[in-house]
Amino acid sequence: MRTRRIVFPLLTVVIAAASPAPARAVTQGGQAVSDATAREVERAVLETNRRMIEAADALDFDAFFDFFTSGDGVTIVQDGEAFRSLDAARAAVEAAYVGIRRVERRYENPNVTVLTSEAALLVSEGPVTVTLMDDRRISRRFAVSLLFVRRIDGWKVLHGHYSMPDPGL
Repeated sequence: MRTRRIVFPLLTVVIAAASPAPARAVTQGGQAVSDATAREVERAVLETNRRMIEAADALDFDAFFDFFTSGDGVTIVQDGEAFRSLDAARAAVEAAYVGIRRVERRYENPNVTVLTSEAALLVSEGPVTVTLMDDRRISRRFAVSLLFVRRIDGWKVLHGHYSMPDPGL
């Protein structure tokens, strides 16, 4: 797991992905995010994500969707389809989980990019195994990117992207 910090002046995000050294994180007001703050944000985001995965794997949709911001602005993209409301995303997720008994997923090398003390991007990939009601198991790889923002009630996902690339490609 590695933390990258990036330059975030006036809502313009520049990610220096090819740079061997992480860029410095700067808040919108021009205040530098300290290493201690960046580590605190990373820990909080990873813990929030761990709890999200736990809820999702337990098929607890109420708990899972509590980790998302409510209201306008939230977008969830799943396998190329954009959902602009939590209700629409939840309906699609619940429909996709019909006939599923269990889900097991593992995030491999999650990468947290601290944007500000109030926002961070988590990107990862890994294996997911779904057990159907008739005990058949289907295993695939997934990719995920989650934009977390700090709210009064904790870290929440403002934008989520989940995909399972076609293994035949």
